[in-house]
Amino acid sequence: MYININYSYVGSDGFKVYDKKVLSTATVSYRYNNIEYDRTGTLFATLNETNNVLPAQATNNNLYVQSGTGLATKISIPSLNQFMENENIGINKAELIIETESVNYGKFPVPTSLMLMVLNKNGIPTSYVPSPFSNAAQQVNFIKGTEFGEPGKYVFNLIDYVKYVNTNRYLDTELLITTSSSSLYNSVNTFKIATENGKPKIKLNIVYTKFK
Repeated sequence: MYININYSYVGSDGFKVYDKKVLSTATVSYRYNNIEYDRTGTLFATLNETNNVLPAQATNNNLYVQSGTGLATKISIPSLNQFMENENIGINKAELIIETESVNYGKFPVPTSLMLMVLNKNGIPTSYVPSPFSNAAQQVNFIKGTEFGEPGKYVFNLIDYVKYVNTNRYLDTELLITTSSSSLYNSVNTFKIATENGKPKIKLNIVYTKFK
């Protein structure tokens, strides 16, 4: 595909000259969505295509999600499997709450929405967490903090994931927090997950009924 930039100017002979510049969109330098990054000197300097996973301890529990550069945060909930082995409970509600420190990280605004990818035991994304009673990917909007000190956050409905975590659908899986598909490749929206006492403020709240 090509883009023609048409222009005109007055030549040395006083007559108007018409011409055009042809740009090939196959050339990376001419693409509007060309994103480059440099992590040198940061806690993420060793992160690359080969070494694509860093433990939270290596970044002092500084966890980020950034569209455009492929930076995402993986979470594991190993105790959930054991909890769901209890046959005497019925899950009424399950929410994953992720808090953020501010609405902007430097000059980059927080993503307007996030989604959760499902990783298999090899760390490869195989699906996404759907919206309840739907096959569509669940993309949750950013909820701004309040003047009363309530932090900004994202809230996922995890009723589907929790109920089926011990089935073939989700057994031996982890979750990957990433920006929604609409902004994944055309922005660098960034947010840092808030911490409390040195630990990320990510909570899974489950409301359940226990039967005797």
